Amino acid sequence: MTRFDLTPEKLLFLENFNRKTVFGSGLRQTREEQIVSLTKSVAQQIDTWLREQHATKGWFDPNTKLQKYSLEEIEAAMTE
Repeated sequence: MTRFDLTPEKLLFLENFNRKTVFGSGLRQTREEQIVSLTKSVAQQIDTWLREQHATKGWFDPNTKLQKYSLEEIEAAMTE
């Protein structure tokens, strides 16, 4: 198993801010509209984070040499 980084990234996902979400999205949007809004927000944030990792650490560049971690190192990092 190969990981790009042992440090987990925590992201907070919120619905996009618009006139329908000002007073609570459940009051002015259907369940489906809320899911679509949240899904777009999640996709945008993950895309931004992955692009930052590529720009700063060379992720997704086939010429970049990545650190390989043992299964024990990965399991230890996940329990921290």
